[in-house]
Amino acid sequence: MGLLDGLLQPGQTKSQLVDELIAKNNNQSSMSKLFKAPQEDEIISRVAKEYKLDEVETKLLFAIRDVEAGRQGREFGVLKPEAMRFENDPDPMKSLEIQAKWAAGTIEKRFTGDLKAFADRWAPIGAKNDPDNLNKNWLPNILDKMSK
Repeated sequence: MGLLDGLLQPGQTKSQLVDELIAKNNNQSSMSKLFKAPQEDEIISRVAKEYKLDEVETKLLFAIRDVEAGRQGREFGVLKPEAMRFENDPDPMKSLEIQAKWAAGTIEKRFTGDLKAFADRWAPIGAKNDPDNLNKNWLPNILDKMSK
């Protein structure tokens, strides 16, 4: 069962559902924005301030959320068990916050201003946990998000 299957109304196609979701969300094309909780921006901004991220680092934090677009427990793509500990919590914002904190901490510690070097650590091409080689798209997608 796919993500959209649980949202389908009787007789509705997935294409119609996607069109409806897009229309409800001011015609935004980003799938991550379609399923974003209203308080996400507030939580991510608060975490960025807590970690004293500058403007570029904060933009990177938001871009990572959009590009990773992970489900609960993986919102920022942080796969460490400690960062995924609220994966099944009834309050999904706990998971979002802990994932945002792990991502912000990594940015604070590892981001030197060189996005290529950061991408090589965050989403290395050829990683064992990336059998479909999706990491090759990570840097171009981050650059696209950060340019807006």
